[in-house]
Amino acid sequence: MSRDRLEDLGRLAVMIDQCLDHPFFSEERMLSKDYVAYFSRQTPEKQSEILERFAKAIDEIEDVLSRALEIAKGLDPLNE
Repeated sequence: MSRDRLEDLGRLAVMIDQCLDHPFFSEERMLSKDYVAYFSRQTPEKQSEILERFAKAIDEIEDVLSRALEIAKGLDPLNE
């Protein structure tokens, strides 16, 4: 395996760690079994805020995963 591809593995590891360390995974899932009841008790404004955080987190994680896939396929700018 080439040195560049080994460096890619390190870059991928960092990106995967970033995804798994995203606040979405700790903050929102801590109430998982009681979450529906928790969400239902919130004001419409708070519910909207929560849903916006979900959407933002999904976009952020999708971006990191897309860049990681480019690295894994060797299609990122550093491999061109």
